[in-house]
Amino acid sequence: MPLLLHKEHIPVIISPLKGLEEEQAAQFRQWGIQSADVNEDTYDEHLHKELNEQKYNAIFASPEIVIKNPRLKGLLCSPAFQRRMLGYIINEAHCISQWGRDFRPAYSQVDQLRSFLPLNIPVYATSATMTPNVLADVRSKLHIEFEDQVVN
Repeated sequence: MPLLLHKEHIPVIISPLKGLEEEQAAQFRQWGIQSADVNEDTYDEHLHKELNEQKYNAIFASPEIVIKNPRLKGLLCSPAFQRRMLGYIINEAHCISQWGRDFRPAYSQVDQLRSFLPLNIPVYATSATMTPNVLADVRSKLHIEFEDQVVN
């Protein structure tokens, strides 16, 4: 929804599955929002160039590529990119708690986003399936203070 109000801004949506990234990017394109799915299978020189030229208004990415790929990380940290950054949205954030230990270790490292972001760029954790214990674990791992959270 924020993209409909702020089309000049770019969110990076961290998504747990490549198929979900592709599906969501395609849905956004149907809505007229230029979107890209960025993961180990799609990230190449051509996509990097398009990202650098800021051709996309929404980026769906795997946690592994955002956290571990130095080239993409450098691009996302660039002042030109960060001026247009709407925020990072961790979709299906319960995966931080449920997958981060063994299955997808990159989920246990998404708190590193804050280390390369200016303070004015928010990190959102969204999920429809967080139990109170999982919510507490996600808040702890992302260093979200109680007064900074919104729960619906």
